[in-house]
Amino acid sequence: MKQTVGDPRNVIAMLMAITLTALTSTMTGCASLGIFGDGEEARLSQGSNLPREGAMDRVRLERLFESQVEKVTGGPGGLRSMVDGYNIWLITDPLNDRMRLMVPIAQIDGVEPRFLNALLEANIHSTLDARYGVSEGTVYAVYLHPISTLDEADFTSAFQQTLNLARTLGTSFSSGKLQFGK
Repeated sequence: MKQTVGDPRNVIAMLMAITLTALTSTMTGCASLGIFGDGEEARLSQGSNLPREGAMDRVRLERLFESQVEKVTGGPGGLRSMVDGYNIWLITDPLNDRMRLMVPIAQIDGVEPRFLNALLEANIHSTLDARYGVSEGTVYAVYLHPISTLDEADFTSAFQQTLNLARTLGTSFSSGKLQFGK
């Protein structure tokens, strides 16, 4: 069967490839550049892009993450914990002022094809600030944000939204109570 540019399978494949590229680039970049250790300190010592007074930073963000969970593994720039049977990662890139909360949910080959469209629709209608994404064959719930403009309330909300997306895969595909357009 010939596929055209407007074919929904091509659109889904393209969106999955874009999501894969975005997720992989940050994870790979952080690891390969050695940002997990002293990235923030290196940026601050260069005197560029100094954060505003009282802005969120990697250390404070990691403390917030630790306050949400019972046990943490990993180190600066890459923390992991288990919540309700889900792995949740906090990945930070202070040099680029970015953070990610990520929860691997399922292998893409184990997800029913009809759910792929539902994932994309959920990203518009029911996911609020967290989103579904696919990287290296895994479906994730993910939240991305600049570190410096994040506050404690937003982080707490992001943490819960990301876990809610994992919990509701295959049912409501929702990060919370609010839904748009449906």
